[in-house]
Amino acid sequence: MLKTEKQLLARDTKHNIGEELLQSVRDLRAGKWARKTTYEALKNGTVRRRIERADGTIEKEEILEGPRWNIPATSTARRCLPMALRIG
Repeated sequence: MLKTEKQLLARDTKHNIGEELLQSVRDLRAGKWARKTTYEALKNGTVRRRIERADGTIEKEEILEGPRWNIPATSTARRCLPMALRIG
């Protein structure tokens, strides 16, 4: 069910977004996370994306293909891939 503008404003007045963000940063620095996504460049130029839950179970693992994911399979690309994807 969609909420009205009035309902959304009432909900948002109860939240302290700044404090929630600060707590999230503290959790990340402490090594706490609910879900982690990792990318691995494969030799054929595709990318493996793995989504892992904090309890160690794999939520999703897939091979990404296409022009966006087709990168040169060099050692430099494999090292830089995770950083490049976080920025992009």
